[in-house]
Amino acid sequence: MKIAVVTGDVNPMLTEPPIPGGRVHRIAAHARALAARGHQVDIYARRSAPGQAATAESGSPIRVFTFPVGPPRPLSEAESLHHIQDQAEAMTRIWRAEGLPDVVHACGRTGGLVALAAARVAPHLPLVQEDLATGRAESGAVGGGTGVGGAPRPPNCSAGCGG
Repeated sequence: MKIAVVTGDVNPMLTEPPIPGGRVHRIAAHARALAARGHQVDIYARRSAPGQAATAESGSPIRVFTFPVGPPRPLSEAESLHHIQDQAEAMTRIWRAEGLPDVVHACGRTGGLVALAAARVAPHLPLVQEDLATGRAESGAVGGGTGVGGAPRPPNCSAGCGG
């Protein structure tokens, strides 16, 4: 299965060590667990540091795509709202070139808003939305459909992107 993990600017493949149990650590652990089960995992994030590569192979089958949207620094949630549409458009360009994912796992409010903004490309794409504050996941179709169409929920969801 091809799984898109959508975040705001949380890039789990940065060089500094993540805080154990923090958002970055959980997203990286989630991606590794999915890859270990044979899934292709693509992580999409806003570029949050100067000089970040646009694409990073963190060990097949995990790829990280970062987009030069907004200033290259971590942003508050309020600041991130100004860049949702640009990040969604950059992500959908990749989806058009490489094909749609089978499911989208949106991490946090910003990741969820980016996934929803991308809904015009595939309105019935299955979506798992996780609230980073609680680690709780909800699922449905990106474009407001009735369910996930039988697509399995990513394993260890609450341990994946919660923070």
